Amino acid sequence: MQFDAQQDSAAAPNWLNDRFLQEVIRKAKTDGTISLYHSCKVRPGGRDGVQHASNLFRTTVHYRSKREPREQAIDLIMKIDRGMRSDAQFATEIRMYKEVLPAMEQVLRDVGETMDVPKYFFSTSDPRNLIVMEDLFPSGWVQKRELHSFDDAKLCIEAISKFHATAYALDKKSKLVSSISRGNVDIQKMVSAIDSLIESLCTRPGCSQIGSKLRSLKPQFQAKLKQIFSPANRDHFVCILNHGDINVSNLWYKSHPDSKVAMIDFQNCHWGTPAIDLLGLLDLVLDRKLRRSQSDRLIREYHQRLTDSLARLGYRGAPFSLQELVKELRSCVVLELLHLAMRIQRKGDSHVDDNRIDRGADDELQQDLSELMRRGILD
Repeated sequence: MQFDAQQDSAAAPNWLNDRFLQEVIRKAKTDGTISLYHSCKVRPGGRDGVQHASNLFRTTVHYRSKREPREQAIDLIMKIDRGMRSDAQFATEIRMYKEVLPAMEQVLRDVGETMDVPKYFFSTSDPRNLIVMEDLFPSGWVQKRELHSFDDAKLCIEAISKFHATAYALDKKSKLVSSISRGNVDIQKMVSAIDSLIESLCTRPGCSQIGSKLRSLKPQFQAKLKQIFSPANRDHFVCILNHGDINVSNLWYKSHPDSKVAMIDFQNCHWGTPAIDLLGLLDLVLDRKLRRSQSDRLIREYHQRLTDSLARLGYRGAPFSLQELVKELRSCVVLELLHLAMRIQRKGDSHVDDNRIDRGADDELQQDLSELMRRGILD
């Protein structure tokens, strides 16, 4: 399948047509007799107000074949790289969809359980990275913005803990996942986000003192980030396969017939401390009120869910105690500082802009900084 890489990213490229989609379904179904029942309508697939790393398009393919003479329909979403992801990230995501996630699903099937992930159909890197997957939206899945509900947060904890437990069990059997590291981790980009926050604090009334203290600790922050995302070694906390990019865009929710959560976008999976996913959820998915009031409860919920999931998979409890987990989360407080910078960047349209942060946000920032100090960011 060859196509022209020089296309306007705002519109569906010319090659994304009936012929291309028919070939995708033929390959996915291993059925060369498939033919389209009628023409496909390709439409934009991005979410309003959300910046995506890929150009997204959706369509429904209606087809039939000698094997399936009655009309069939498949809802697809296509992710076309915009140059914002590395080849290593693309390779990680393809490996997850083609190899790791199916193996994890089999581990769960063996004990009568399931895991909700989009079905993979097709991928190519010539001339641009492209993935074709099942579109969850027509099946009743929806996205949400920051969570206000503890029940929704519990569903996320359940999905994350099951993902962690299943990958842990799989690695004990086959060592399939412990080699996965976050592709081309851009530590400098993380450091730059923290730097922007610190420099803003140094000039903000009421924050200059802590800003100056944080500025003096920037080398330690960079070193800690490198340690967190370095390849696993014996000095690390117990390692888990992290999703690696837990945020509001990568969590989908379904309420009927059962309430559940599915994770998407696995290009940043990383074998490392579970703090990566847990703090991502607490800091980047929960709204401020829920985060401040229920974080400790959700950490306990995660540990219990992880323990229960591993028990159903034949393991005696979690590989770490709740107390050890809490200690590990505190040792990764630099991630909370990074997430604070990311939240401010999100509000300020990808950069810290003092003129766009109102007095109420200033008060919230003061409280968030006080909480980080309590957690030991200056230690």
